[in-house]
Amino acid sequence: MARHQPTVLIADDHVVFAEGLAESLKPHFAIVGLVTRLERFVSTVVETVPDVIVLDLTFQGESSLGALRELRDDHPPLPATVILTAHTSHAMERAALDAGALAFLSKDASTQELCLAITAALEGRPYVRHADMRSLSRRRGPRLKERDVIAGALLTRQQAHFLILLAAGLSRQEIAVKLDIGVKTGDYHLQQAKQMVGVANLRLLHVWATEHLDELLAFAGEPPD
Repeated sequence: MARHQPTVLIADDHVVFAEGLAESLKPHFAIVGLVTRLERFVSTVVETVPDVIVLDLTFQGESSLGALRELRDDHPPLPATVILTAHTSHAMERAALDAGALAFLSKDASTQELCLAITAALEGRPYVRHADMRSLSRRRGPRLKERDVIAGALLTRQQAHFLILLAAGLSRQEIAVKLDIGVKTGDYHLQQAKQMVGVANLRLLHVWATEHLDELLAFAGEPPD
């Protein structure tokens, strides 16, 4: 009797990359589908019920973590999930793990390493590179007195204050006045916050800030008047 191969669904908006990934994984796993549009992700997972999801972190500039959280919350149990991305950071990794993923890899990872990550995820074990852990441990220290991790995003107090005011409905210009900074400085904090949170635009950042307002306030307190 043939041994059962774990089933894998690949979700990536780059069709050529997704097809190449499928070919490289076929000797080891059964590929049950490719998803190239984020709006089809949740329904395709529900239809195919894969053992493993290999998921790109962004689709046309939009984070896929919201869809992953929707899948986790509305259609449990969440299949073992491996995040692949061209833009890695420890904050993004923490956000992915917080959303339910078990592994976080760069797209330049070898097929062998991806297979190791998939195997670990199938066994319910997080896959973390030892070098990444060493790098993360070096970052922990006095600087964290002015930073905190909010839902996987490493933020400064200034960025947290920016997000608190954003959640309150203030515009970029109004936030700059409130924080007594220039609009360009505010835009810099905006770009940094989007990168840390893993979202592509101001609307998604507003949604994230609203969802995590209590945590932001607990860390940074009310912004100055």
